Amino acid sequence: MHPQGIFNSTHFNICAEFRQIAFLLEVDALTLTFDGDCRAALERCLSIRRMMYHIADEHDIGYLVSLQRHEQAFYCIQQILSSMPVDRETLTWLQGQISTVQGPPPPLGRAFEITLEDAIKHLRAHPEDLEIRKEGLLDIIEDESLRQEILSLTDDELLERAKELYKKFLSSVNRVIGSDIPYQQKHLQLKQLEDEFGDDDPIFIILFGYVPTNNVARHNDIYVRTIAEYNAIRAAIEIYLINAETGQLPETFPPHSPEDPFSGQDFEYEFTSQGFVLRCREKEIDADMLWEFEFKIQSNAENN
Repeated sequence: MHPQGIFNSTHFNICAEFRQIAFLLEVDALTLTFDGDCRAALERCLSIRRMMYHIADEHDIGYLVSLQRHEQAFYCIQQILSSMPVDRETLTWLQGQISTVQGPPPPLGRAFEITLEDAIKHLRAHPEDLEIRKEGLLDIIEDESLRQEILSLTDDELLERAKELYKKFLSSVNRVIGSDIPYQQKHLQLKQLEDEFGDDDPIFIILFGYVPTNNVARHNDIYVRTIAEYNAIRAAIEIYLINAETGQLPETFPPHSPEDPFSGQDFEYEFTSQGFVLRCREKEIDADMLWEFEFKIQSNAENN
């Protein structure tokens, strides 16, 4: 929770407006699908994705809103694909749009850096808030030498030290997220960073509550979940294209298709009575969920 003022009404209003526009685009997409104009419906979903990139770097809350709307756009695309006749031309167009033009949702990083910058800006503009934070910090410190050291720092010096502590934390977070280690290890390492942050220097309390320190693993889980849906959509398009060319679903998961980011392996691929399911092989840890994505196959009588 951000203290009042740090994530100001302008930011909240922008996020709320983007949510509302995305909702209207989604409703329009589903209406167009019902009317049989699936290409236009898919364009509405892609418009949601384009729009969400504009708030992905606007604080950690804007980042979460962006990921949530990306997920909703992917779910809407999933529903459209399950409702439309298998159309090679539309599928090829969508494949190019979703993979090469728009790409995957953005990872953590810049959004947290901007949150830090705005927290520092807020505390400099509101010294009364900083003074309250400073008093709270002094109340919990028993080491007299450290108390005197803090008292000797100017407000700017105190903020700069807190800023450097948090930047060091973010650097470690981004290094873990950007590594090639499996999702499960990333989750554990991010949890460990959360637990250890500030142990060496309690001055981080100056920023505590203004910047995220105890939910970076959760943020990354949501990001990985969004990538899972993104990859499932891309893999499903490949399967639909094979169906368009051969008139039947492939017997096995197509080689070189996007992977399940939770396991780093191919999605489980299973036939259903109406189409197929792509299932992640590992659970999202905090949600304790094994995500799966169902796709239906409609008549291909209208295929080119």
